[in-house]
Amino acid sequence: MANAAGVTTETVRTWCNGTFLPFTAQLLKIKEHLQVDIDWLLTGEENTKGGKEKDAIIDSLKNKLIDAQSEIIELRKRDEEKRLLGVRGDSAH
Repeated sequence: MANAAGVTTETVRTWCNGTFLPFTAQLLKIKEHLQVDIDWLLTGEENTKGGKEKDAIIDSLKNKLIDAQSEIIELRKRDEEKRLLGVRGDSAH
């Protein structure tokens, strides 16, 4: 955990015995390393508030991303078609 947080094992010991608390940046690194929710890391309890709301927001964002990706693909196809038509048109002269 010390390596994940970028600190010494002695520093981790001071956190464990309550002498010092980790900085926010260190907490975020630990959270990522352990792949846990920050609420669980801070309190030992999982945050269940707004779980369905968060899921709905995530789903909505995923759908918007998929729509945007589809639109980009479509625009690229159109640009390629225009480019090919322009090349064909130029070679006819």
